[in-house]
Amino acid sequence: GFVMPYNIFSILILNSFLVNMANFKACVRRPRSDGFWQVYIRVTHHRGLGYIKTDKMVTKKELTKTSEIKDAFVLSYCADLIIRYNNLLNTVNAGEWTVNQVIEFLTTESQDICFSDYARIHINRMINSGHERTSMNYKYAVENLERYIGSNKLMFGQLTSAVLKKWIESLRNTNRAKEMYPINIRQMFKAAIVELNDEEKGIVKIKFNPWNKIKIPKADKTTQRGQGFRLLWIFRRGDILYGCTLHRRADNRNRQTYYVRCRCQPPYRAERGGKGGTKGSRPQTLPRRGTPKVAEPQLLIDKVASLCEET
Repeated sequence: GFVMPYNIFSILILNSFLVNMANFKACVRRPRSDGFWQVYIRVTHHRGLGYIKTDKMVTKKELTKTSEIKDAFVLSYCADLIIRYNNLLNTVNAGEWTVNQVIEFLTTESQDICFSDYARIHINRMINSGHERTSMNYKYAVENLERYIGSNKLMFGQLTSAVLKKWIESLRNTNRAKEMYPINIRQMFKAAIVELNDEEKGIVKIKFNPWNKIKIPKADKTTQRGQGFRLLWIFRRGDILYGCTLHRRADNRNRQTYYVRCRCQPPYRAERGGKGGTKGSRPQTLPRRGTPKVAEPQLLIDKVASLCEET
């Protein structure tokens, strides 16, 4: 039977390989108003055509009659760039990509992404979704990290595990921020990895996750200091005995606040218990309505005293 020559097999295999691979060539498109020609890398892939702009320019003297580049330095630079592009595409499966996807991958692969810009977008999304109060903690966390590093344009590449560990160490004297701020930054970092990386297509814009090596400390437990109280009044209204006491409480920032608690003792009612015993009614704590927390106890005492005189 008929046997196809080996060289024809080679041509078919080569053509099939070239169809699935992007092709690159240095070229110029049109002259600028100052007479220079901008140098581009022409990209063809699946019969699609695109251009990647370089920072090189040539004059008309450095072009042939068919507008081909003949400057040796520019050609050498473009050759190195094309080799790098081919090496990058060899790391991914770009067979199903369009030419625009190929260009986007090649032009953004080496660029670091700004974490500060992404964080602000993430916070705005939280506000738009109705989580404005929670978004304030994320905003404070980003601002604190930016102040520590000294820039409001933090890049993802800057946030290494060593840098983040030192930042967390600077928060060691805080009660809640040493846990809350790192958790907020970690959440935004994870959201960016999910949104910007596409491992199925080989697109990895954020190269690493430093939080895998970081242990976030726990916040200090809130202690209610100064729980002492002072008896203000005991009065009776009908058959019910009331007792008003002044309480003092300190929050996490050691700010003193005062409030009044009113407890009532209804008349004792003996009831038969489950095993022949008796049980009576216990003192009940009334809601502290009309007695808000204040910083000066005397103001609260005067307010409650006026309410008791009215009743």
